[in-house]
Formats: sequence, C-alpha cells, structure tokens
Amino acid sequence: DTIVVGGGVFGCTTAYKLKASGQRVALIEGRVVGHGTSGYSTAKASAQQGIVYSKIAKMHSDEVARKYFDFNTHGISMLDEIVSNLKLDCDFDRRSHTTWTSFEDNIPAILEEFAVCERLGIPCKLMTDSQLREELPASIGAKYAVSFPNQAVFNPFKYCRELCMHIEGDGSRVFENSRVTSVDRDRPHKVVIEDRNSLLRADNVVLATHLPILDRSMHFAMLEPTRSHCIAARIRNKPIHNMFISADQPMHSLRSTCDHDVIVVQGDSCKQGDEPMTQQFYDDLCIWTQRHFEVEEILSKWSAMDYNSGDHIPFIGPLFRGTNSLFTGTGFSNWGLAAGICGADIVTALIHGASDPPFLDIVDARRWDLQHQWRSLLGENIHTATHLVADKLKAMLPQMNIRHLNHGDGGIVEAGLDTVGAYKDENGKVFVVRPVCTHLGCTLIFNDGDKAWDCPCHGSRFGVDGEVIHGPAVKPLTRY
Repeated sequence: DTIVVGGGVFGCTTAYKLKASGQRVALIEGRVVGHGTSGYSTAKASAQQGIVYSKIAKMHSDEVARKYFDFNTHGISMLDEIVSNLKLDCDFDRRSHTTWTSFEDNIPAILEEFAVCERLGIPCKLMTDSQLREELPASIGAKYAVSFPNQAVFNPFKYCRELCMHIEGDGSRVFENSRVTSVDRDRPHKVVIEDRNSLLRADNVVLATHLPILDRSMHFAMLEPTRSHCIAARIRNKPIHNMFISADQPMHSLRSTCDHDVIVVQGDSCKQGDEPMTQQFYDDLCIWTQRHFEVEEILSKWSAMDYNSGDHIPFIGPLFRGTNSLFTGTGFSNWGLAAGICGADIVTALIHGASDPPFLDIVDARRWDLQHQWRSLLGENIHTATHLVADKLKAMLPQMNIRHLNHGDGGIVEAGLDTVGAYKDENGKVFVVRPVCTHLGCTLIFNDGDKAWDCPCHGSRFGVDGEVIHGPAVKPLTRY
C-alpha cells in the first residue's frame, strides 16, 4: 500500500502508524535504520527550542506560535504513548528543557520569550541565576532562563530499531542498505533501487529522506543545510538531570545520558561546506566542556546534518500541489524528533483520506510563503550560485600533488593531468574520487573533522570511498 523511504524517527514512526492502521508497508533505508541524523541528534524531544516563540509570533501570529507548541507537545505525547504501549527499550525519560543566557545583552530576549509564552498560555517558568546554579556549573555564569517542564529525552537509534520489529511481518517489510534512486510521479508509483536491481510499486510513497530526493518539489531551494557538532564526555561533577540550551553565541546544548555521568554537548551549527576545517569545532567543544566540568574522558565526537526552515516551521504533508499520494517531512531546523513523530500522525491521516488533519495548516509542505521565506530563499540560492561558480574556479587553480598528502588528510589535488578528490587513510591507502556532487553538480569540499566529502549547496555527504552518506544525492561519486 505505502512505501516509506528513510529509516529515521519520522520514517519509522510513519511506517509503524500505517502498519498499525492495517496497511502493508515497506520501509526502505539506504544505510542502517536509525543511523542517520536521528541517531546522531542530541536526542531531545522538546517543544522548548531556544528563543523561538517570540520569533514565530512576530513572523506569523500568536495563533501560529501556540499551534507550533501544541504540534510539538502532541509529538512528545505520541512518543510517550508508543514507547509505553510497545514497551520499547529506548531510554525514554521526562525532563525539563531550559534556555539560558550568560550574557547581560541577551537577558531582554529571555524576558521577551517568557512574556510571549505566558501570553500564549504555554506552561513555563522564569529562572534566575541562583536557581540555575542548582544544576549548571557556576562557571557557566547563567543569569536568566526560560524553562518548560515535562519534555522528553530518549535514544532515537534504539527507538527506530525496536519500532522496526513491530513493522516487519504480516505483509510489511523493512529493507536496509537499499538506496532508492528514483520514484515515479504517477500512481502506482515505481520505486527504483538501482544497486539491488529492484523495482517496487505502491499506491503511496512517503519521502522521509530528510530532504526530499525528488527535486520537483523544490524544497532544496528553500532550506539551509547546516551541520552541528557534538561530543560525549564522562564527568565527575554532580550530574545534570535536565536538558539545557544557551541563547548565546557560540551556542551550547547540554543533556546527560540515562546513566547521568555522561553528558552530550552540542555546539554551534555551520553551513555545510563553508567550514572545511571542522576539527576546530570539536576542539572548541572539548575546551568549553573541560572549562566547566571535571572531564574524566572524551568518549566520542560526531556531527549531524539538518535543514533550517526560513519561517521556523517544518514542511510536512503532500510533496507538491496536485498530488495526494506523495508525501514528505523536511526542514525540521534541528528539532525533528517531536516534530517528526507528530508529522507521522499527519501523513498517516492524509493517506487515510483526511483532508485537514490537525496542524497541517501551519506545516503544509506545499506552502510557498514568500512573505516569510523570501530572505531564506534568496540567501540560499545566492549561497548555492556562489559555490557553483567560485568552487569550480578554485578547483581550476594549481593544487597540491596527490603524492604530498599526509596520512589522514584529504582534499582536491593534482594527479597527473587531472584534478581529483583524494584521501589517504592512516594505513596509507589512497581513495580517489571525482569531487562533484551527483545531485546538481556542485564541487565538493573535504571535511577534515569527519573525513567526508561535503556538498556546500544542498547538504549531500559522501564517504571517502564515494558512497552516499546523506542525500539529496542518491548516486555515488565516480571512483578512480
């Protein structure tokens, strides 16, 4: 009945909801279920998302801002219900989420956010420095904060893996390592998986691929691809139980794991491809964490990709006008866990024939609201055009010879008469690719922190071997 492409929180929840409603569903994931942005997120399911409600109220209206809160809160309630009913082992826990500032200049923004939330009837409280020091280290210098009670944290990877056990069977299937390369527009939709020489057909297709792999919806032109960097550290301090995010620049997000002696720290996002020397982001996070906590060990470092919406609201529902069988969820702006789960509810209702399910009016993926999105639309397309031209010109300049690559280094280099992308691993093995994105032809940039090839235009990422890690690209790089 329905094919769901993409095995993150939005895709897995949609597939589960459709299966539970009696449909036969195929969930198709290009790599490993739960291993993409969902698995690499900060694992916060929260309606409290920094300074956001005052922005939405100004850009849209109080009504839209309140609906956005209800939309996310419904997603958290759905998550709680699914975990409880299915007894999923995914470390689910209810915690408060707090946005703080350590800077005098940002106190007015905190006070305005609190005032807007109170006006909208959103349950929250204003916290002062003495209250914040009860949980945050005094060295952070937190002065004021807005806090929402009863938000949630969970392990998205475990959630997706466990949910798949309830999708598989009774005519429904889960396929991993199966990258979809094309989807027909006409119903029944043909879904092609080239590397497996496979063809599937379905009445409905849900593109839960973070950014739709079908360009005809033009979402790639409206969304800003950003990458956030995180570390996990074991600490000796008094544990942090609740979740925090700063309203300051640079931004820092904090939460503890279920064991409480490990904290996850996220730093500022950057436009993908604009900062190739990303190791510095990890170094800065380690320095900040060691400044404020008694760090026993840095356990892990990773980054996650997301797409920011120009009007602060995601795009969910029919992929474009005129279709009632192709659906998507995208533009979650780093807050896609609660929103993705509520989005699954919306898409499920639409597939079952609902014409106007709750919250569709604010998140409708078909909207082209130039009044609120023109800055983002113009900025992203100037950014893309700049990279399309400037990066190709840079690639024409004399480059380092491939023979001079050090172990663990990569970049655009000269190999004979050709200019190629190359990476030399720690054992001396060299991987050589054509550094041109297979989506729309942008020149790729080597990411030194994550050892990957990044597209600065629309956010695709490729491994050093040329394989697709993250779309919208669906085909690997040419290898030499």
